[in-house]
Amino acid sequence: MPRKIKTWNAPSHQQIRANNKIRAREVLVIDVDGKSLGVVPIAEAMTTARRRGLDLVEVSPNAVPPVCRILDFGKYRYEISKRDRDGKKNTSATKVKELKFQLNIDGHDFEVKMRQAESFLMRGMKVKLIVAFRGREMMHQDRGTNLIARIRADLAGAGLADSEPRLINKNITMMLTPNPVHKRVRKFTHEDDEYDDSDDSDLIDEHDDHDDEAHDTAPAAEGTPAPAEGATPAPQAEAPSQPAAPAPKYKNKKPAPVVERNLVPGVPDL
Repeated sequence: MPRKIKTWNAPSHQQIRANNKIRAREVLVIDVDGKSLGVVPIAEAMTTARRRGLDLVEVSPNAVPPVCRILDFGKYRYEISKRDRDGKKNTSATKVKELKFQLNIDGHDFEVKMRQAESFLMRGMKVKLIVAFRGREMMHQDRGTNLIARIRADLAGAGLADSEPRLINKNITMMLTPNPVHKRVRKFTHEDDEYDDSDDSDLIDEHDDHDDEAHDTAPAAEGTPAPAEGATPAPQAEAPSQPAAPAPKYKNKKPAPVVERNLVPGVPDL
């Protein structure tokens, strides 16, 4: 079997023929200002282009006769390259985010996912919604249909569905495309408070700080006389320390329990 030879396709701006590389004998010439100069021989067209200090570029090689324009070939190639780069950039910038909902999703989790979906749509990303069924939940497909219909209605201000929801295996799927920028309306998020899906574990519990302050500023118990001004507080007797638990000899062996002892002399241990 003969070996297949791979070919490489040159960029579009390298396939354009100009000046001496044009093979047609007669061409339809378009002037710089867009005016047609008619069908002329290739030699006459090239002479006209040289008089203007420009190039003769073949823009429609498949036409009969081929269409050529008088312009700056270097600038023309730059514009084509820029157009190709912009097209690739827009194609790669299209992202699809996927969000999965369970049939018995909690109310708080539902709001979190809705903020995520709206945030993605407001940033111009597509969102793929999935309602997943587990086990015997397939018997309640109407609940899944109602759930995805609710999501679709709540996100209508930010994006619209490409098609109706579809049941694939054990999932109901639907794709949302963002609305035009001037038609996007927020419902779950704010412009100055863009949703961040980072972990909330860094938040500090303010109740713990208030409890510590209240404990430090709590008044003395009733029946305890307050110390007089300038008087040195009486030293308090140190509480007897309990013996430390012995370290385990083996790694998986649990330490022996500590037996509390009464250290008051003359009183037997319990």
